[in-house]
Amino acid sequence: MTLLQTVYESLRLQLTGLSFMFMVLPVFLFLFYVVPGRARPAVLLVLSLGYYLLAEPGNLPVMLGAVAGNYAVLRLMERFDHDETARRICVGVAAVGNILVIIYCGTVAQVRMLPQVLGLQVYTLSALSAVIEAYRRETGYERSIIRFGLYCCFFPKLYAGPLVTCGDFTAQIGKGKLEVLPVLEGLGQFVEGAFKTAVIGSSLFALYRELQKLAAAEVTALSSWCTVFCVAFALYFMLDGFSDMAQGLGAAFGFRLPRNFYYPYQSRNVQDFFERFNITVHAFLRRTVYTALAGARNGPLADALNILVVGMLAGLWFGLRINYIAWGAFLALFVILERYVYPGLLKSIPTLFCRLGTLCVVLASFTIFLGDSLRGSVGLVRSMFDFGNLYNDQILYLISSNWLLLLISCFFATNATSLVVTKFRRNAPRLATAVLGAADFCILVLLLALTY
Repeated sequence: MTLLQTVYESLRLQLTGLSFMFMVLPVFLFLFYVVPGRARPAVLLVLSLGYYLLAEPGNLPVMLGAVAGNYAVLRLMERFDHDETARRICVGVAAVGNILVIIYCGTVAQVRMLPQVLGLQVYTLSALSAVIEAYRRETGYERSIIRFGLYCCFFPKLYAGPLVTCGDFTAQIGKGKLEVLPVLEGLGQFVEGAFKTAVIGSSLFALYRELQKLAAAEVTALSSWCTVFCVAFALYFMLDGFSDMAQGLGAAFGFRLPRNFYYPYQSRNVQDFFERFNITVHAFLRRTVYTALAGARNGPLADALNILVVGMLAGLWFGLRINYIAWGAFLALFVILERYVYPGLLKSIPTLFCRLGTLCVVLASFTIFLGDSLRGSVGLVRSMFDFGNLYNDQILYLISSNWLLLLISCFFATNATSLVVTKFRRNAPRLATAVLGAADFCILVLLLALTY
């Protein structure tokens, strides 16, 4: 099962469903704010585990085992705080253990053709991040299993992150106060994210499925280009939508979660793309892997190797497949070229052309991401440049039937709307709050009309 199929199947879970939005979420918010402040972390942890039990019942033991195992390592590290060798062994055990859990679950999912385990990378890497932070003494040892469990298992971020450091998250626990405006703004962002995921992302995925059926009969160059476009933009809108929902629900429960996507398809170069696409995952890999490998301190050759390793690991975030690893390696190769082969050239080229060139490289990378195998990716590239079979009536009909969807996807993948909203908030904050609140309500109505 491909990543897109996994993400699409996750729409069946309750995060974007009517039952969650109009029944479960109000109950969660009521229970969270009605209890005393000291009890809220425990209540929110129970609610998060309860949500996971409803969404992914068969894999709850995997989550609990991973969290408990990392918590035990953390406490053991604290016990041997003055023994550097023991502390290193603890970090090694945590790293190997979490990697083995990810590999095992990913392998089982592939062999049995099952969806990926919901939140697997999020809660395992979050727990590993806490261990590494404590080892580097960037934060203290988290002694509370409730606070540690909530950090790893907070349900809104299980779908697509964002990853957040343990110190940043736990510092906010217990400080959430019931303030109507932040809660409403958070719910508004949740609705916007749900619209991106359930309407734009899933519509693009549905178009991708139609293109697959069309390709089964006859492959044309235009259909292959459209397939790559749909995969790239469907992935972006689904994951960005889930991240927006996580930020919005986080705000509703009193947490500020970092942004995970920032208009990656208008990046100036491939390094910029990595810093805009899955932002917190890239930051985690730089913090834990690139830095551990000494970054660029050992010379250009070692730095190039480190960049390549980080790129391949960034691909593994999406699943245990050779194509995902190759996708990350392909993009990492361009980062190396930008840094060591033609750094001056990028500075001399106008920004618009840099953005267009980067977009072409990124879209080309999705030919690798999309393939069931490397051979399949090569075949897809060949079909994209088969100008002897440019198009047929079926692909023209499919494009003419979905032109509005494609246009909307291109528009909302840019920061045009964000710039307008930011300027509006700055010049008329009170009016902007009212207008944007009304806009979120309209989006909710449109979401319900188009999906239910």
